[in-house]
Amino acid sequence: MKLFISWSGATSQLIANELRKWFPLILPAVQPFITSSDIDKGAQWQGTIREELDKSNFGIVVLTPKNLESQWIAFEAGALSKHLSGRVATLLFDIGHSDVKAPLNIFQGTIFNEQDFRKLISDINSSVSDSQRRGEEQLDVLFRMLWPELQKPISLILQQGALEEHSTAIDPLPDFSTVAQDMLALLREQNTILSSPDRLFSPLIKFLDQRDAKLFKRSVLLRDAIEAISLNAGATATSAAGATGAAGATGALGPTENIGVFGAGFTDRNEDV
Repeated sequence: MKLFISWSGATSQLIANELRKWFPLILPAVQPFITSSDIDKGAQWQGTIREELDKSNFGIVVLTPKNLESQWIAFEAGALSKHLSGRVATLLFDIGHSDVKAPLNIFQGTIFNEQDFRKLISDINSSVSDSQRRGEEQLDVLFRMLWPELQKPISLILQQGALEEHSTAIDPLPDFSTVAQDMLALLREQNTILSSPDRLFSPLIKFLDQRDAKLFKRSVLLRDAIEAISLNAGATATSAAGATGAAGATGALGPTENIGVFGAGFTDRNEDV
């Protein structure tokens, strides 16, 4: 039985090679066919590929995130469908059913996991002649044994493909219309500042004026306070000096007046004598 494996792109080709090596282990009657390169695909379509397609009993289309939009794989899948009506399946790696668009979504889709892939093996086994077909129980035992031999290398291929895609990813180009609008707005703002610089500095000038007014007000209040303190101190000193002078004048007059009185009395007594 011939199994035609269609692929497009480096990752898809590596996966197709792993499938080609693995299928004869579980289904010895199956003889997989793949092209060696994308160049061979185009050059040999009218020769080897068409002959292999005519001989094939089942077709698998290897789909990955990188080749979903491939024109070649859509063309080859269409040719498979024409020659192998109802016996074509897409095998999905790192994608879901909703990611597959027309015309590829018309085929039976199989996600590459243990459960779905086991069903695909049964479908392919049913296309094998009765004398070479495996029983389902035997197929179950073999599949459990051989599944890791396929799953591990394909997982590594997918991981490597994801790493290469990430390392070579190019940042998207900026939206030049948005950049132009931003530049125009910046130029308008600069033109406004140059034509009316006071609009730029007016907030600063207003702040400085308010600060100077507050400082002036504080200095006036401080000056008035100092003058008030000086006036109070001068008045206190004057009052103290006046009180001291009045007390001194009273003490000097008292003795003089006494002497005069006593002197006068003494004179009068002499005159009586």
